[in-house]
Amino acid sequence: MNGRTTKSTPNSGSIFFGEGHHIIWNKKPPTGSTAIERVCIDNEGDFAQGKTPHFSDLTGRVCIMSFCSFGEYDLQVSVVWRDTSNNDKHLETKNLKITSRPK
Repeated sequence: MNGRTTKSTPNSGSIFFGEGHHIIWNKKPPTGSTAIERVCIDNEGDFAQGKTPHFSDLTGRVCIMSFCSFGEYDLQVSVVWRDTSNNDKHLETKNLKITSRPK
């Protein structure tokens, strides 16, 4: 995400240039579990005491997370980026549901 990304728009054929500034991963645990809320920002990890560390990589746009409890987790991913063609800044957020179950 650091640096420029080029993307073509299929219908218009236009190209935009974007520059990633921040990525925020927020994992909320299932209700009633012993899991805790975890947050990773950019290239920082989340090192909660007594819990497995989580790692985030802004450049690769990935986050490595563990799931210590079964149930449905809410994962919110937010990206702050700048359109380099006009300098507009954008915040985009996606909410996901992740279900952790025994094998």
